[in-house]
Amino acid sequence: AVCYKTLFGAVDLYRFIQWAAYNHMLGFDRIFAWYLPSIRNYEGFDLLASLPYVTMIENVEGVVREVRPGLEIVVGDGDQLALEKTCLKGVAKDYDWVLFADADEYLWFNQSI
Repeated sequence: AVCYKTLFGAVDLYRFIQWAAYNHMLGFDRIFAWYLPSIRNYEGFDLLASLPYVTMIENVEGVVREVRPGLEIVVGDGDQLALEKTCLKGVAKDYDWVLFADADEYLWFNQSI
């Protein structure tokens, strides 16, 4: 399983769909993606939510805070650490492998493997 810790802000959901498809093609059966409620209105949300290997989970506990100009993070009971625990002890607890990754991070295998 792959756990993505919260879609928010100026995210391109079509790019995220490509990222999810890439991880699925590598062999990850399930992508768990938390999102803030405003993401439901973004273009591409319905397509993302319809992918059979993606489970969308609304993060109702997270709050966006600007830590410095141009950098926002999710804080509160739905912050990154809380969602990692929820992933490992909850939704992905029955998976043998769990990867935490952002949409700009790709698992890559070199030729010598």
